[in-house]
Amino acid sequence: MRYVSLIRAAELCTCGLLTALGCGRTPADRPAAAAVPSQTPVAAISSNAAQSHGPPEAPLKLRAQTEWFERARSDQLRVRVVGVLRALAENARVLSGDLPAAPIRAAADRLASSRGTQPDDVRVIKDALTSAAGVLFARVDQGNTREGTDQEHAFTALVKALDTSASLESERASIAAALRATVNLTYLANNEQPPFRETTDQAQRARVLCDAVEHFRAQVSALADASQTDARKRATEALDALAQALSVWSSGGSDTKAIDAIKFQSAVLDRVQSFNGAKAIKLGLSHALDVMDDTFSDDRTKEWISASRTSVKAIDEGFVAFERAGIQDAFRSVADAFAAASRNAACCPP
Repeated sequence: MRYVSLIRAAELCTCGLLTALGCGRTPADRPAAAAVPSQTPVAAISSNAAQSHGPPEAPLKLRAQTEWFERARSDQLRVRVVGVLRALAENARVLSGDLPAAPIRAAADRLASSRGTQPDDVRVIKDALTSAAGVLFARVDQGNTREGTDQEHAFTALVKALDTSASLESERASIAAALRATVNLTYLANNEQPPFRETTDQAQRARVLCDAVEHFRAQVSALADASQTDARKRATEALDALAQALSVWSSGGSDTKAIDAIKFQSAVLDRVQSFNGAKAIKLGLSHALDVMDDTFSDDRTKEWISASRTSVKAIDEGFVAFERAGIQDAFRSVADAFAAASRNAACCPP
């Protein structure tokens, strides 16, 4: 009996061990096996990224390359800008195919193959960005949004401002600003929000400036179409619009007194009947040209301002009705100078 008990105990121990391992259980009794992942962690991350609604890979890479350019040391600028242009070429390829991307890629290859600082570095970059504009504008214009128009204006102004006679190092800040505008356009072309808000703010300010200039030009056109009895009123409105436009441009700078002087002459013109009204117009336009002289520095705009001064000085200080032709010529000359300056400074439409 003792041997039977020992054998029975051994059976119970063995059965207990096997039971722990799942022996003697039906499939329903057995604990569920741990689920085996169907993807590696990297594959799962990639899958989640594909299902997200963030920007595509190409714009993200362009943004990263642009930020690396901004942080680069002087001896890294060429390498970083090559990376930016190659990323831009890839964006152009994704959006419109190989043909539009070719000149951008060629610019990147040219910079990559040259050693040291080259005198045409900035020009090569400027040409590449100009080539990209065709692709980006076409896609952004499909959205037909005001923000798209603002960003296009900012991009055009910043690219146009690049000094092709300067070195890559001296123009790095201007190039960085133009590249940020390029990134914003690329995001818009992919139906994403632009990431660089300061460039967006600059675009919005440019729109306000251009609207102010356009309003002044409209008032000058209204003066040309006015009757003799309405001419003084229309001239007053044109002076007011000019003062407002210049106030937007100067943004409360050192020209406040001159702008206040324009408003004062507008008030004088509004009070007088006819006599001596031409003098108020002459003084108001002269103050406006002083502000423009202080605000705009490019040679082409200076030429326009000089020509406008000649027209303003030609106004005889007498009856507005008698000086209608000279007054209209002076207003139109100032409007042309202002429009030329705004195109150069903020890329306002012609």
